[in-house]
Amino acid sequence: MSESKSLKVVAILLMVLPILVILFRIDRNGGPTQLGAEHKYVINYQFDFEFDRPYQITTFLPVNNRRQEIHLNKSESSVPHSVFLEGINKLIQWRGTADNRYLTYQY
Repeated sequence: MSESKSLKVVAILLMVLPILVILFRIDRNGGPTQLGAEHKYVINYQFDFEFDRPYQITTFLPVNNRRQEIHLNKSESSVPHSVFLEGINKLIQWRGTADNRYLTYQY
């Protein structure tokens, strides 16, 4: 085999082998739709408490970024809440009176 033919063979192998490795990985991962598998988690905040005067409860919520997208669901409690940003943090806050003793929030 001449030197130019062996260089052509090496060049072809250097182009074909990475393509074959990529196709093999796609096949092993279950096809191209499974490459970016999505996970869904449901998080529930539940608070049971006893107050004899008006209260305010504040806690953190996760924020959207390039790795995750957060979907907030409607609250099941009758206590009004507000979601707001404070710097880079997302907060949720409930305010109520002594007759509301149960809070829940899902995201």
